[in-house]
Amino acid sequence: MKSLFNIKQLCLLCLVLTIVPAPADPLRDGFEHPSSTNRTQTIWFWLNGHISREGITADIEAMSKNHIQGALMYAIGHERILGPVRFMSDEWIDLFLHTVREANRCDTQIGIHNGAGWSASGGPWIDAEHNMQILTMSRTYTQGSGAGQVLVLPKPWSNLGYYRDAAVIAYPSGPTMAEAKPVITASSEIDGAFLMDGRPDTQVTLPGVTSGQRFIQLNFPAPITAEGLWLSYFGSTPGSGGELQVSDDGQNFRTVSRFDYYFFLNFKFGQVQLSFAPTTGKVFRLKFDKADGEAYHIGEVELVLAPTVKGFMSKAGYFTPVGGTGSRTGHDDGTQRYSHGAQQHLVGRKSRLD
Repeated sequence: MKSLFNIKQLCLLCLVLTIVPAPADPLRDGFEHPSSTNRTQTIWFWLNGHISREGITADIEAMSKNHIQGALMYAIGHERILGPVRFMSDEWIDLFLHTVREANRCDTQIGIHNGAGWSASGGPWIDAEHNMQILTMSRTYTQGSGAGQVLVLPKPWSNLGYYRDAAVIAYPSGPTMAEAKPVITASSEIDGAFLMDGRPDTQVTLPGVTSGQRFIQLNFPAPITAEGLWLSYFGSTPGSGGELQVSDDGQNFRTVSRFDYYFFLNFKFGQVQLSFAPTTGKVFRLKFDKADGEAYHIGEVELVLAPTVKGFMSKAGYFTPVGGTGSRTGHDDGTQRYSHGAQQHLVGRKSRLD
């Protein structure tokens, strides 16, 4: 009787062991059934006042249906193609309250950017003086100790009509392109003096051409060695950019570096800065990719005859280097190419900075 009880007990134990489920895999289960805290969120643009009660409801329901946890709403404005709902009007606020109610109904989280547009705390209620600001500069050259000299400095680049002086810095300039006395010509007739007067607001107009190349050419009486380029104020988008070329005879050119123009995330529009290995020649040419089309309005062209700061524009915060919009690429000679920029000389000439 005792042995029979033990057999029943063993059989019961075996039966229990066979019906215990396998341990759950938290990682797999989390992917198949993600909790609300692990679901994705999205950016939700309200473009230029083109919003409606029906569209808001449809968007939020679509987010919920596709397991999107929530959205961060950006009120993006532009002066073109204005929508019917003005930012922060009574109607806009009512639609935002409708958004919150619909989000609660669909168990969706909604956040809001802290100002209209892309730039943190910007908005139409903030005037230029209290807006976000950047440092900008102009340059002029003089000789002597500076004692007793009265100089009128060109007004630097500005935006929205706002500018205030911050500082004046004097330092040994080293050799300059102006001292090398180039003769500046182009694919169309221009006054080359405007391109080297230190004032980006005095511009030349370079129209498109129906045949040949669109270019600006700097002809020097003797060979010079350049290490950078500063090109400012296109006044329009010059296609995708172009090439800086060099020649010894004005007939046979080779490419020194490429310059690219991107509009996106550039806080100092219409400027290009290049830094490249020392390059010697008598003739330098800016050849633009796009020969025809709208005219370009160019304020300053300067070949820099001293070491330059590579990537000055991104380091100064004048543009954001993201993929496809001004990111750097390597060259065979080991130099790096950067677009968007104002050139900056080094004080002293010890070495090239990277």
